[in-house]
Amino acid sequence: MRLNQFGFKLSVDGSYGNATKQAVIKFKTAHGMSATNKIGEKTRAILYKEQPEKLSAHFRKSEFKCECGGKYCDGYNFSIVDPKLVSILEKIRTDCGGKPITVTSGIRCQLFNDSLVGSVKNSPHLSGKAADIYVKGVSPATVRKLAYKYGANYSYYGTANMGNACHINT
Repeated sequence: MRLNQFGFKLSVDGSYGNATKQAVIKFKTAHGMSATNKIGEKTRAILYKEQPEKLSAHFRKSEFKCECGGKYCDGYNFSIVDPKLVSILEKIRTDCGGKPITVTSGIRCQLFNDSLVGSVKNSPHLSGKAADIYVKGVSPATVRKLAYKYGANYSYYGTANMGNACHINT
């Protein structure tokens, strides 16, 4: 939950209960807004730091959109794509001779994430801090090595459902 990134310690259970409502009131008053538990446009702008479509020279926010197709979320699970992740992907692209990178899985909502075989409950995909990528003609082992070179926290490939993609998270 986005409020937790501002120092709140809420359990992420999908409900808008009393603890969340009180946190919203505290958050809004701390940011000079009226003390209500309603999340309006101004609150959302601060909470979610609206991100432009063009993230870098070669990546767009829409490439990272949740694959649930709007069935469970707005496509971005109220997250932004981590700028560090985008930076790593740009550097990988350069090291791979400018070959395009395909994001096979970016941001996920919890329900879509839970529907995937082998996914973990607290996946960094939920908060925009992970992407599964594919670079045509480049081995996933090479992509993984480059991901670590440029500061990834974790990277892997070779699971049954990933094909030639490589997972990278920050």
